[in-house]
Amino acid sequence: MKVEYDDIDIKLFKSDPIGRVYLEYNDTVGGEPFNRCGVEGVDIDKLYGGEIGLYHECIKQGKTWEDLLGVKVNSDIMVEA
Repeated sequence: MKVEYDDIDIKLFKSDPIGRVYLEYNDTVGGEPFNRCGVEGVDIDKLYGGEIGLYHECIKQGKTWEDLLGVKVNSDIMVEA
């Protein structure tokens, strides 16, 4: 589900390369930004070249990062799906 942001948040996202790709991801797939905290055992730097690569792969496959990485977000805690 697409996350709605106000103009200030969008401006902040657009000021950063990862933020710009995240906005594309949010428009295409929808979802909260990737959070490295709590995602154990998955090296996105090695698998996807970092967050930008992760978002691009999510867009390509039409999946959220949670689905792509096989994690389930439960409140503020992430567990393996």
